[in-house]
Amino acid sequence: MNLRLNKSITLLELIIAMVILGFVVAGLYSIEIFSRAQLTAVDRRSRLQAEASYLLEHMAKNINQAIGDFNNAAVSNTTLDGDQAVTIWIDLNQNGKRDPAPLDRQIGYSYRGTPDFQARYYFDATPGLYEVISQRIFNLTWSATDNFLFVNATACWNPANPSDSRCGTPNNPAVTMQNRIDMPAVSTN
Repeated sequence: MNLRLNKSITLLELIIAMVILGFVVAGLYSIEIFSRAQLTAVDRRSRLQAEASYLLEHMAKNINQAIGDFNNAAVSNTTLDGDQAVTIWIDLNQNGKRDPAPLDRQIGYSYRGTPDFQARYYFDATPGLYEVISQRIFNLTWSATDNFLFVNATACWNPANPSDSRCGTPNNPAVTMQNRIDMPAVSTN
């Protein structure tokens, strides 16, 4: 008597193997989707941090040269092109005292909110003549205390996005940075 061994796969075994393989593929795909979302969020957040950092460093570099005297404030809150702004007198000739223009120069920084969300730099504090430093600034505030200017900047990936207007969500990350800028030749008292 000759017995033949059946080495075939039944339909039920084939279905079970396909389901298990499907779970493995779905698991790997979900890991890939999660990793891609995390990479995108980290990339956006690092770009926002670089942009806000550039703005704060730009302000610190220029405001560090501020000069004032008893009669003339070095730092003034004002408006430029209809936006809140701060103007600063810079000691160009570096003689340690406040001189009239062109020996010293007045610069300015302003913040334009909706719909542009721009931080602007005014080379001569002249309305209309500015350089856009950042287009992702959601909020920019400053206050002068003693010999310091405190600046807070919040950058948002897409501050004008109507579908997700909230900054700080996974699809629209936000970064808040602060800086205390020393003005060595200024007394704001």
